Amino acid sequence: MRLSWKRHRVIVVALHALLVLGCVALTSSPTPSPTPSRTPDRIVVSDGWLAMGTFFEVEIRVVAEDAGRAREWIGWARREIVRLEEIYSRHDADSAVSDLNEALAGDEIFTRELMVESELEEILFLAVELWAGSGGAFDITIGPLVDVWTEAVAKGNCPSI
Repeated sequence: MRLSWKRHRVIVVALHALLVLGCVALTSSPTPSPTPSRTPDRIVVSDGWLAMGTFFEVEIRVVAEDAGRAREWIGWARREIVRLEEIYSRHDADSAVSDLNEALAGDEIFTRELMVESELEEILFLAVELWAGSGGAFDITIGPLVDVWTEAVAKGNCPSI
């Protein structure tokens, strides 16, 4: 899809849907809800993994008979995060975001059309809307600045201008 800059409304499902749909799936059990006088004992189903340069940790408290469904949901979440990382992660040299950054840094950016995956285009438009709507408080371009400060602190000084 060709990157266009016209303003349009974007709905991106990504991790927000992951949380909402997962919670709905786990709470929409066909079994009747417990009586108010007794709450069933809950167990914890959890997992954690590295992705997108950070640690993801999921902990779900469910009744014992829903443990299998909770594990399935966590498995789906892991697969979805892997899929999203292939598109959005600046920590993956083969991601769509890394490809876009490389194309934008090259000299040929002024002489050829730039192609961007539709899902990446949608999140970029949403990020611009969030940036504008938050008065600049939300900014997806913060990563390089964090890297500069992290490196400076590791060396024991402040970044130079």
